[in-house]
Amino acid sequence: MTRAVGHLVRGDWAHSWAYHPLAPLAVGQAVAGWVMFVGVRLGLWLRPKARTMVAVLVLDCVLLIAVWLFRMNAGSFDTLH
Repeated sequence: MTRAVGHLVRGDWAHSWAYHPLAPLAVGQAVAGWVMFVGVRLGLWLRPKARTMVAVLVLDCVLLIAVWLFRMNAGSFDTLH
């Protein structure tokens, strides 16, 4: 994931996707989380409900496991070295 985000920051979307297809999602969620944190601290909006946060975390876990299982079965773990 670190290499994927590194390529994403440099604008190399193809290599980022090849290293980890969820890197753009992780970066987007990090930015959204930071914006949400600042907005809550400044009183611009209310804190999100715990149920919503748990749902997002569960969805992230499901996606991460799905990518891992797909790449394990497709044999794509060793293609980038």
